[in-house]
Amino acid sequence: MIDLTDKVKKFGKLNLILKQSNQKQDNINIDHIILKPSVYSYIRKDAIDSFPKYGLLSPIQLIRHFPDHKEYFYNLYKRELDCPILKKCIFAFFARVPIDLPNTKDFIEENSPIRISLYKLKKSDIKYIFYGYNFPESMPLTKLSEDDINKLGAVEDVWYKYFQQSEDKHFRDFPQLAIYSEEGIIPSFVCRNLSDPREFKKDYV
Repeated sequence: MIDLTDKVKKFGKLNLILKQSNQKQDNINIDHIILKPSVYSYIRKDAIDSFPKYGLLSPIQLIRHFPDHKEYFYNLYKRELDCPILKKCIFAFFARVPIDLPNTKDFIEENSPIRISLYKLKKSDIKYIFYGYNFPESMPLTKLSEDDINKLGAVEDVWYKYFQQSEDKHFRDFPQLAIYSEEGIIPSFVCRNLSDPREFKKDYV
């Protein structure tokens, strides 16, 4: 866990965020009002061509599909690969990474946003389990309901402040959703590549 300031620790507390989401918010994520609930994962732009074929891959699946890069993935996901649950999880933020912050600029330039439709996940034949990951008071994992996820996605202002004060430029230790399945894969048909201009002509998932 990165060394967060007290203020950021406050924003990262799961129970507090859920409580705030029940109160009136000035800045609510529109995806959770007029669209079906969704969360956001990111793929490096130099690997985005593999997304339509493979979808989103967990750490163990990344190693299986791309053995030539297994050393890189072992180093990147060492903590997750040591956990039987986390190694089969896809990780997503509850809100999109802001594009207007100095500390997110490099991340935005290097990665493509992928929106995951929770509605389509639920409708698929694959059984998924949702966990809150990297919340300071609930390390390492806390099971989340769909209602919890909806509430966490609605408080966009909270996540903006958290991104604003994060000291990790890759946001690896950022509070996020860990989506577990036995296969460790989220197929591309439940997602949208938001950096693909062709997707702008399609309805929201």
